[in-house]
Amino acid sequence: KIGVPIQQIAATVKNDGLLTEEQKNFINKIMPLENMKKAYNPYASDSIKWAGVKLGYDRDFLESHQKELLKHWLAIMPNNADIYIKAYLKVSIGWWAPYYFKKIDYKSFWSPNRENLKAFAEENDLDINPVLNGKIKEYLEKYYDLSGYFPREGMLFWLLSFSALLYFLKRRSFKEIIIYLPCFLLWLTIMVAAPKARGFRYVLSFAYLLPFFVALLFAEKTSASEKNGLSILLTEKVRKYIKLYANLSVVVFLTGYGLWYFTIGYPIKARIDITTSYNEEPNFFVILNDEKVPEADWMPKFGNRGLVIQQIDKKTEFTVISLQNSDIRITLRGPDEHDEAGNRTEKWVKYTDFRVNGKKILPDSVDTWHDQPFRYVLKAEKNKIYKIRLKWRKK
Repeated sequence: KIGVPIQQIAATVKNDGLLTEEQKNFINKIMPLENMKKAYNPYASDSIKWAGVKLGYDRDFLESHQKELLKHWLAIMPNNADIYIKAYLKVSIGWWAPYYFKKIDYKSFWSPNRENLKAFAEENDLDINPVLNGKIKEYLEKYYDLSGYFPREGMLFWLLSFSALLYFLKRRSFKEIIIYLPCFLLWLTIMVAAPKARGFRYVLSFAYLLPFFVALLFAEKTSASEKNGLSILLTEKVRKYIKLYANLSVVVFLTGYGLWYFTIGYPIKARIDITTSYNEEPNFFVILNDEKVPEADWMPKFGNRGLVIQQIDKKTEFTVISLQNSDIRITLRGPDEHDEAGNRTEKWVKYTDFRVNGKKILPDSVDTWHDQPFRYVLKAEKNKIYKIRLKWRKK
C-alpha cells in the first residue's frame, strides 16, 4: 500500500527534487538520502522495500510511521509533480503499455545451495534429484520453454479491454459486461499497488480467461426459460463458430510452429561474461530490460569485477555504461552446466551476430561452449554508452 509513495519519494531524492529540511530529515530516517539515490530503481519499488540494513533501510521505522510517510508524500507532491508522474508511469509501464518485454520469466529454480535455503535444506535433508534425465529431460525443457512466448501483461490488458468493448457493442448493455469486472478490478488494484513494472503472475488470470473471452464474442442470447446453463454457449450457431475458431487456431498454430521450428529453431541458453580487472570502484554497469544487472559476487576471488548475463533466447540487447577508461572484456560462451558426476558438459552455442553501437564484431559465426569461449576487449572511454546486440542459435 505504500509502494507507490515510496517510489515517488525515492524518485524525488534521485532527481534532486525540491524537499524541505523537515522532509529530508524524515526520509533520512527511513534510509540515508545518498543510499536511496543508489538503490532507486525506476521499474521496481523492491529495490527500496528490500534494501536491507547494509544500505541503512529502517523497515521498523517505516512500518511505525506510515501515516507520517503519507503526509510527507502529499506535501512533497505539488513541488515535484513532474517527477511523481514520471516515476508512476515507469513503475507501472508493464501493466498498460501494449508492447513486448521479451520472454516471460515463467519458471523459478530451487536450489539447496542458495544462501537463504541452505539451513532449511540441510535440516530437512533436501536435495535435487531429477526424475527424468538425458534426452527426455532436454526435450521436455524445450517444450515447456515455449510457455515463455505469450502476450505480456500490458498486451493482455488491451486484449481484455477490446474483448469487453466488442462484447458491449454486440449486446448494447452494460449489465452484460459485468463478467469482465473482476479482471478490471484486479488491474486497478495492480495500478494502485504497482509493486514493479511487470510480473506475469499478477495477471495470470488474464491469460487463462483469454480463450473464454474470445469464445464469449460468439455466444448468442437465449431465452430465460432454458434451464441448461451450457446452452448459453452451446447453441448450434455458436458450436459452429467455436469449431471454426478451433480449427483455424490449430492450422495457424501448426503452420506458425513449423515455420518457426525449421527457420529459427528452439531458443537456447547462452552466457555472456562482462568483466574488468578488479578495482575498488566499478568501471562500468550494465542495463538489461530497463534494469541494472547485479554484479557477480564470486568474481573478486579471481581478480575480476563484473557480471554474468545468462538467457534462454535467440538474441539479446543490453547497454554498457562506462564509468572509467578501461578494458572491458566481453566473453561469449555456452552455459555452465554439469552432469550427474559433477563434470562440466559441452553445451555448444553458435553466435551469429555481435555488434557494438552498430559496428559488426563477428565477421563470421563462431561456435563456443563454456570452456571454449570467444573473447572481445572493448576499449571503453569514461562516461560513454555502448549498445551491445547479440544473436545465437544451437550449433
